[in-house]
Amino acid sequence: MKKENEVIQAKDTMMQRQVSLLQEQLDAVDGLLKKGAATVSQKLALEQNLAQYESLHLDLQLSSLKSRQELLKTQQSIAAVRNQLRSQDLVELNQTQARLADLSRSNAEAAAKPADNACDQSAGPVFEVVRSADGAMQVMPIAPVDVPKQPEMLLEAHARSD
Repeated sequence: MKKENEVIQAKDTMMQRQVSLLQEQLDAVDGLLKKGAATVSQKLALEQNLAQYESLHLDLQLSSLKSRQELLKTQQSIAAVRNQLRSQDLVELNQTQARLADLSRSNAEAAAKPADNACDQSAGPVFEVVRSADGAMQVMPIAPVDVPKQPEMLLEAHARSD
């Protein structure tokens, strides 16, 4: 589009020069007409040529304006797409930061809890994440393991039954 605008500007410059030359020629013929050395038909022919060139000049200027308008619309569209992509990136960044914050909190809470040797069966099923040979991740359920009750629990259960 920039090249098109440059070509239009070059044509416009040539057209301005042509209009200027025709205007000079018309002025000369007008002077000759006053002296009787030129005819009215010569003057009219030059005026018609001048009007045609001025009309073409205006058409070129209009074409130049349209070309600039298209260039500006394209630049505006590019800026809008960039802004949209930037907004999407920011949303994804915020979501990722929120996930990281949640994971950090969970990790800190897990680290703060005292280690418990007994398996907590109330936590629900346990899963293992495994990566297959093709690189895909799979979630595999692990069957809960029955952990024998600790001796204190056995004594309490025995005391209640008595």
